[in-house]
Amino acid sequence: MTNNRTVGNIQTLRFLAAMWVFLHHMQTTSFSLQNSDLLNLFIGMGFIGVDLFFVISGFIMSITTRNTEPGFFSASQFLLRRFSRIYAGWWPFFFLYLAVYWYMGAIKPEHDLVGSFFLPPLYLQTYLNPVTWTLSFELYFYISLGLILLFTRRYVAIILGLVATLLSIFCLNRWLNGMFQPDTSTPQTMYHYFFTNVMIIEFIAGFLIGEFQKLHNKKILGPAILFALIFGITAFYYHNFIELYPSGMAGFSHAPERTILIGGFSVCIVLIASTLENLGISPLKNLQKLGNISYGLYLGHGLLLFVASDYLTNKLHIDISSYGIISTILITAIAIIGSWIIYHYIEFPFNNLLKQNSLKLFRGSSNILNRIKRV
Repeated sequence: MTNNRTVGNIQTLRFLAAMWVFLHHMQTTSFSLQNSDLLNLFIGMGFIGVDLFFVISGFIMSITTRNTEPGFFSASQFLLRRFSRIYAGWWPFFFLYLAVYWYMGAIKPEHDLVGSFFLPPLYLQTYLNPVTWTLSFELYFYISLGLILLFTRRYVAIILGLVATLLSIFCLNRWLNGMFQPDTSTPQTMYHYFFTNVMIIEFIAGFLIGEFQKLHNKKILGPAILFALIFGITAFYYHNFIELYPSGMAGFSHAPERTILIGGFSVCIVLIASTLENLGISPLKNLQKLGNISYGLYLGHGLLLFVASDYLTNKLHIDISSYGIISTILITAIAIIGSWIIYHYIEFPFNNLLKQNSLKLFRGSSNILNRIKRV
């Protein structure tokens, strides 16, 4: 776990990002707020929370690997810790989703249950829980960073910067050739959707922010706020008032624009949060403790909304929308309290258990290899 005292504002940002995604998905149910067109447009861009998560993940990885010595042992320990963190949060939810979906007959033939459990690259419709496509990207970034840590920590920023540059050139060429259009004659494979996805640059950008944290001073705050406004307003207008392909910037067809506008906005927001932290300023400080539940809130809210909407509407025949803001507040409170309980009594203990046992297994294997070498 990351020390909250060094990334307190980032913890707050994690919770706000998870809440934005939650409200975004709530908008498609009977719990949605229908009172303000402007508010609905804002909530409708809740997929931005994913971009914030990607940038935050890169930023945190920079901090947690800062004193890492290159080599097989360090790289392996890094991967074991990160994989344990991902699976400790997801696996309990996986079985919960599986049980509920099986009971309600919601498991579809296209669902890849083994893939949904281990989270290799999959097509969106094959995930048991669609939001876990982001976890596959997390694991991809961790593996890539772990491979670099085998050889160096000092030059990670330079290597990732080169990767981002090459990926940008590659994706720009694809964009100019119309390969992001949904009706392109070139079939889109996992190579395009996943391994060379332009959104990987958001992880790298977050990592680079962490690497150059010494620049996070009062002088950078003004420009960061200015560019956050420019990127944010442009993204809001582009997504809501320009005719785009289905799903808008949330879809693959607009991944380049999303990475530039929303990725740029997310980078600025993370930079602002970390700079304020360095200056001793912590807005919304009381929300920092909720940062730890953001993972559970992100993974579990879809199931909560599905069960609540299906059960209340189809089984009990209750018109949820007639309760207005009360139903919205109630389901939000249930999501937050449930995520808090899951984090403290399942996710956190399970993460420690996985991490400790995986490290013991790794050390045992290392000792055996060392003995063989001596012989």
